[in-house]
Amino acid sequence: MPRSGKYIPGDNNGRLFLRSGHIPGYRERQYLVFPSIVGEKRLDPTSQERDVRADAEVKTPFHHRKIRKGAIYFVICTVAGLTALYLMTQTPQTVEALVHMDARFFFVAVALAVVDACINAARYHLFLRRIKPGVPLWVSFRAHWANIFMGAVTPSQTAGGPAQIYMFYRGGISLSESTFVAVINFFFSVVFFLIATTFALFFLRANISQGLIRYLVRYGFAGFTCFLIVYSLALIRPDLLGRAIQVIADLIARTRRSWGEKVGQFSRRITSGINSYHASCKRFFRDEKPVLLAGFGLTAIMYINKFALAYFLMRGLGVEGGFLHMIAIQTVIMFVLYLAPTPGASGIAELSIAALMSSLIPGFLLPVFTVLYRFFILYLPALFGFVIVMAELKAHARESGSRAAAEPLRESTDPFNPAACAVSEDVSRGVGKNSIESERMMS
Repeated sequence: MPRSGKYIPGDNNGRLFLRSGHIPGYRERQYLVFPSIVGEKRLDPTSQERDVRADAEVKTPFHHRKIRKGAIYFVICTVAGLTALYLMTQTPQTVEALVHMDARFFFVAVALAVVDACINAARYHLFLRRIKPGVPLWVSFRAHWANIFMGAVTPSQTAGGPAQIYMFYRGGISLSESTFVAVINFFFSVVFFLIATTFALFFLRANISQGLIRYLVRYGFAGFTCFLIVYSLALIRPDLLGRAIQVIADLIARTRRSWGEKVGQFSRRITSGINSYHASCKRFFRDEKPVLLAGFGLTAIMYINKFALAYFLMRGLGVEGGFLHMIAIQTVIMFVLYLAPTPGASGIAELSIAALMSSLIPGFLLPVFTVLYRFFILYLPALFGFVIVMAELKAHARESGSRAAAEPLRESTDPFNPAACAVSEDVSRGVGKNSIESERMMS
């Protein structure tokens, strides 16, 4: 700290001020300190300051190397699954099916794909406009497509959520509120699938006989039930969940001492996120109950729209089938693929779709139906997501370069930088000395 500057206490939220009169040429500046110590008293940061601190630590979840690696795995698994499916079911009629597809149903499927993107964006925007009135709808579209793309190139779609949160944050939503919007919508999906899949399995109890499908159904129920318990605890008793996370973090730190610091930081971030999620949920449950009901309703409509898209693709291939039967099968398909361990459920999706749809669609049409279904549900929106993510990576690179270029200038003019102040004092003394010598020479 420069000797000519002076810290003085600000308000009781931990703010410290620097009076401009002590350093000529500098305007009055205000700095937030997390947490600050004023007069030997520790001041806890407010929730707003925690948001500022968390937002300052936000890093992009997009990395070229990880995306490239995930995309390679996705392509390999997808090609392997489709090849295996084609070799098991192909006949000369398989290729002819594409030529004889009814164009009317194909265009209906295209329209439903557009509706799917709009509903996804609408269910995010429903919450975002309550949090920040005037936020563009385009932010929700970008988050939706980035979510699908990053989910497609990571196992169990693990990077989809962080990508979605980051795109909300880039749209001007705070980190805690962005996390709440992503988590509450995922919570709606969890509740929907646990209810809908239970009825679907009862409806299809005679058709679920394959060992792989039974395993994936059990795996899905275990995963979704865990998510439901965790999110319910975060909503009802965040203190219990926070203590459980702390106990687990302590056990890991004792087992792996080298991981202690990282695990501690991670557990603190998770606990902070749980508290923010709890506070946002509490506010919405208190003041915005219609928004929550509308959000769940849009989630249900979104999935029914996806199931209808599959139905019209089947009709376009000339196959008659019951609409309710198709909805039940599609519910199970999407349920088992949601947490599939491969990137974007690639490989597993192709074989699972064929196994479950074989009760409605002839074998020679299964490869065609699978490709069309995955194209509209995943490949096409993931392509839009790829464009969004690549543009975001370029923007991030430009901003990083700008910050790196501005860093030396900021350090040289920062009144809190002792080295910069020392240089400034030396320059001032040098200028003063040269001025005196010049006056002597003139006289």
